[in-house]
Formats: sequence, structure tokens, C-alpha cells
Amino acid sequence: METDHNKPRLLISCPTYRLEPETWAGIYVLWAKAKEQFRVDIYLPGNNKDEVDLETKGVKNHLGNYNLIRDLVLGGDYAYWLNVESDMILPDNTFDKLTNLIFNHKADIATGHYVFRNWRKPGEGSGASNVFARLCEEPGGVKNIGQPISLYRQFYQEWLDREIFPCSGGALGCIMVKRWVLDKVPFRIREDKVIHCDTFWMDDTWTAKANCVADLSLVLGHKDTDGTILWPNYVEQWYTNNGGNV
Repeated sequence: METDHNKPRLLISCPTYRLEPETWAGIYVLWAKAKEQFRVDIYLPGNNKDEVDLETKGVKNHLGNYNLIRDLVLGGDYAYWLNVESDMILPDNTFDKLTNLIFNHKADIATGHYVFRNWRKPGEGSGASNVFARLCEEPGGVKNIGQPISLYRQFYQEWLDREIFPCSGGALGCIMVKRWVLDKVPFRIREDKVIHCDTFWMDDTWTAKANCVADLSLVLGHKDTDGTILWPNYVEQWYTNNGGNV
């Protein structure tokens, strides 16, 4: 019989710039399921000391939180890292679907499907998908990580029906990651650009040949600052307003 000491160790993290109650409820469900399979710790860093101004838009705070998380994972005996950003709405099967990707689909990084808030324009239902389509099958085979799957209108429904989707990146909103990825790929920003670290981390993990796989049936909500919850099923409206590859 396996004892708790023999279980692999998992860190569940949530950077807490603003922690939505629905997100905290989802994290509790993750913990309740995860502790049956892992030794679990929960970490909610709040490195919000740097002034958030119009120039940086929280980019340095965001980076600081993820550096704290990375240091904790690599400073301990954690085998896996599961991250949820503080405005994500998680279905109850999130843990099962992420671990299925890790253990049954050879994912080094596992993610679900949501839409970006910052690609949303006033009056639109939603922004673009967090899941990026590969431009080649082999991770790192080309430098470019491609574009969100929602931009490929002619393939989008077929990809959704497929559910398990090897991708080039899925941002940081809801991911499960093997330790080696964090060990090899640090978080970074560029001082000359107001871009959060998740963009560069997607680029760098792809270059490091990490196998990122999304379960497109793991549909996650993304809560905007006005309380609106954005869902991927609104992407058709994004096409209408912005166009896509046709």
C-alpha cells in the first residue's frame, strides 16, 4: 500500500493580484482531488509591491510572482506544478483532465481552453483562444509558435471536436507542468516591451521542446474586471468583429 511519503509532490499555485471567489472554490476542488494522488501544497504569492502604473501595467509584479513560484518548486522536491490564475473559473473535472494529459498523452505542459481578456474589445463577447496552433508537429521544430486556434476559422470546429490537441503553448491561466520544464525555462520579460512573462515563457518552452497539449473539452471561464465571465464559445463573435483566417 502506497504511503503519503511515496506519493509524488505537487505544488498548486495562484498568484493573487485579485483572487475571485469562484477561482478559490475551484482551487479547493483541485486540492481535494489532488491529495488522493499527490502530496500537495498550495501557494498564493502576492508580490504586488512594485507600483502598477500605465507604463508597466503590472508586468513586473506578474513576473515577480512567477519567480517566487519557480523558486519554491525548484527549491523543494516537487515533481509537478499546477497553476491557476486568480480570475479563472474551473469546472470540477479540471484536475482529472490535466492529469490525463500528463500521464496518458505525454504532455510536459497540460492546459485547458479559455479566452484572453486583453484581446477583447469593447462590446465583444470574448477575445482569442489561449491555445496556439503548432506550425510543425515536433516541439521547437520551427521558431514561431503560431497563432491562437480561434484565428483558424476553417479548422477551428474540427479541432474542438478532436478535444486532445497538441499545441505550441497555452499561456499560464490553468496549466500542469513537469518539473524539468521549470528547471530548464525561467520566466522573463523584456524591459523595452509591456508584455507579461507568459508570452515569453510560451516561446521559450516551445524552443526547449516541451510537449504542450491542450484538452479543448476542458472549457474554462475567464472573469473580466467588470465581472463578465468570458467563455470560448463566444469566439464566433470575435470572428465577426475582427476576422480570422478564412
